[in-house]
Amino acid sequence: MALTQAKYSKAKVHAENIGGIDDTSVAFSPGVTLLVGRNATNRTSFLQAVMAALGGENVSIKGDADEAEVELTIGDETYTRHLRRQGTSIVTDGRPFLDDPTLADLFAFLLESNEARRAVTTGVDLRELIMRPVDTTEIESEIQRLVRERESITEELEEIDSLKEEIPELEAEQARLEDEIEETKADLEAKESELEAADADVEEVREEKSELETRLEDLRGKRSTLDDIRYDLETERESLEALKQERQELEDEETDLPELPMGELQEVESEIERLRSQKEQLEREINELQSVIGFNEEMLEDDTATGCRIGGRN
Repeated sequence: MALTQAKYSKAKVHAENIGGIDDTSVAFSPGVTLLVGRNATNRTSFLQAVMAALGGENVSIKGDADEAEVELTIGDETYTRHLRRQGTSIVTDGRPFLDDPTLADLFAFLLESNEARRAVTTGVDLRELIMRPVDTTEIESEIQRLVRERESITEELEEIDSLKEEIPELEAEQARLEDEIEETKADLEAKESELEAADADVEEVREEKSELETRLEDLRGKRSTLDDIRYDLETERESLEALKQERQELEDEETDLPELPMGELQEVESEIERLRSQKEQLEREINELQSVIGFNEEMLEDDTATGCRIGGRN
């Protein structure tokens, strides 16, 4: 048997009660190792120890022992297997080198008990043995997955071919949309310009409105003043009417006066003079009041017309 250690610098196997071995340790150097010896020198037992260390189950315990152990050291790692009899079978535990030693059992250690060797000797079909390590269920599942993936890719390719036929139409649509976008951008710029102009107009209108509100407030003040003047004018008119009535009464009294003696006549003339002076004073006041009334009425008419114009602009 040849054991190659390409990765590790050294390896060592220690076996107890394996096959015909009581206790032995063998160190391997890098390269190829040959086991040479006469028959019945425990070469096969040592190979069983190596098989046990790797994880194989086709291992025998020394006839006079109930337990066995093998230890494999490779580099800084150590792998140990324990074997013990349990009825007619052998139970193993520990940590082997291989997680699944099936391939090694079938194809690495071709001892007389090896199934593949016996099948070749007896002429049995090796297919079942060769396929044993192969997970056909997983392979079949993978095949089905790949078939589905192939079908999906085929559908995608067909869809891509279909889309290729639509490319000219899509390019034309793209060009149309790009032109439409450019037109929309131009319209948007025009609308933005209009909006800026409208904002400027709004600001101007706001300023005009503020000015009109100020003038309207002034007009309201003037209207309030005119209302006061109207009240004063009405009062003056009433006073004027009273004075006119009083003057008329005085004139009537003067007409109705009887002939009086000289002394009384002088008194009456003095009274008449006084009344004439009073009448002149009243006439002057009446003229002044009429001038004031006329002026205020003209002013009232002008302010009323101005208010109407302002109201029309709002």
